[in-house]
Order: sequence, then C-alpha cells, then structure tokens
Amino acid sequence: MKKDDAKILYNQGVELSKQGNYEAAISAADQAIKKNEDFAEAWNIKGIALDKLNDHEAAITAYTEANRANPGFEEAWYNKGVALYKLDDFRQANDSYDHVIEINPDNSKAWNNKGICLGELEEYWEAIAAYDKAIKVDATFADTWYNKGVALGKLGKYSDAIDAYDEVVKLNPHYAQAWNNKVIAFGRLGNFEEAIEAADQAIKIDPDYAKAWYNKGVALFKLNNYEETIEAADQAIKIDPDYAKAWSIKGEAFAALKNTKDAKKCFAKASKLDPKLVIPDLVK
Repeated sequence: MKKDDAKILYNQGVELSKQGNYEAAISAADQAIKKNEDFAEAWNIKGIALDKLNDHEAAITAYTEANRANPGFEEAWYNKGVALYKLDDFRQANDSYDHVIEINPDNSKAWNNKGICLGELEEYWEAIAAYDKAIKVDATFADTWYNKGVALGKLGKYSDAIDAYDEVVKLNPHYAQAWNNKVIAFGRLGNFEEAIEAADQAIKIDPDYAKAWYNKGVALFKLNNYEETIEAADQAIKIDPDYAKAWSIKGEAFAALKNTKDAKKCFAKASKLDPKLVIPDLVK
C-alpha cells in the first residue's frame, strides 16, 4: 500500500513540475520518498524541480540517490551530468555522461554533452571523437556539428571546421553562429572574400549580431577596404556601444586612411572600455 501511495505522490510531483510549481513538486516527491526511499523516479523528479529552481547542488544529491536506488537509470545519470555542467564541474559531468553511454550507447545527446565537457577541459581531440560518436547515431543534430567545428577551430583545423559548419547550415540555414564561425575560420585561412560572404549570411539572419558585423569589418580591413571597415564597425558599435574591439578596428581603419585625429579618439574609447586590449602604437 505504501508503494501505491508513493506512486500517486510521484505522479502528483510530475504534474506539479510540468505546471512550473517546483516547490510543490519537491514536496510531493519528498512524501513519495518518505514512503519508499528507493523510489528512483521520485528522486529524479525532485532533482529536476531543484534544477529548475537553480539549486543544482541539491539536485545532484537527488540524482545520486536516484542512481543509488537504480544504477541503470539513464535519465538520472544524464540529468546529473547537466547539473554538474552548470556548476562548471566538467570532469564529473563527463563521468556522468559516460554512465549514460554505458547504459545506452546510442544516446546522441549524451555523446554531444560529453564532447562539450571535454572541450571545456581543452581535450579537443577527445571532444571531437565524442561528437563523431554522436553524429554516427544522429547526423541531423546541427548543434553537434557546430560543436565539432568549434573544437576543430581550437586545434587550428580551420578547413575541417568550415566543413563542419557547412553541415550545420545545410541542416539549419538560419544558424547565425555557424555562419559567424565560418567567418573566423575563413579569416584564419586568409580567405577574406569568403569570410565577408559568410558574415553577410550571419547578418542577414540576425542584423543585430554585433560580432558578425565586427568580423566583417576585420575581413574588410584585411582587404584594405577601410571605408567599409568603418561602416561595419559602426554597425557593431550601434548594436553594442561598449564593443571595445569594434572601436579598435574602426580606429585602425581611420589610421590607415591617415585620419589620425579620429583614429586616436577610437583607440582612446577602446582602451577605456578594455584596458587590456592591445592598441596600436599610434596612441601610445
């Protein structure tokens, strides 16, 4: 009878959580657990509600209890990994995803999240291997291709990164971040015309994407298109007036045009916004 009562309380907790009433969901889960301390699903729903309240440490404790009661509970291991990641405990989060994968090797989201954790730990080759596993299971998950591109970029594999971003925009042509990262990769390869084309795609999707405007400005500067550099930098600054790098590239364009007065103003503004930013010798 106690277990039947626990099940009723658990179901109440699930419904309350769906309604966004997380405190009441936790209370219902606690009552269920009081009747059956090995009720793994109740521990898990308690963890979910605690996570929603940003109490990630308490959520991790709940997920740990869920897996104590049922070591093969895939969802609880996954949720624990998410909570650990939110606390920047990337190593332990990675370990949680390993448990998920041990239970279900075809959990593409766990492989993807494992890759993210390894990337945060700067273990980029291992991250790429995890992303490849995720892609093998589900090649239609654009975020995994994007994350792989980021890891490849960190390793200086810019052509391969572009290939990954191409897969992203093939799956989701409106993925502005992928287009912007293509700008960076093309720039690293010295392909500034293609960088500008990618920047224009990012801006077309999101006209308020300050980084894309800035990166377009950098590519234009590399092609000695200084007036257009200033225009792109102005767009970035319009969106984000405190964008120090945009002020700096605008200053460099003015300096290239021999407009020392305006160059100094831009460099001064950039330096004020970010004292650590390297400013050209013009204003030193």
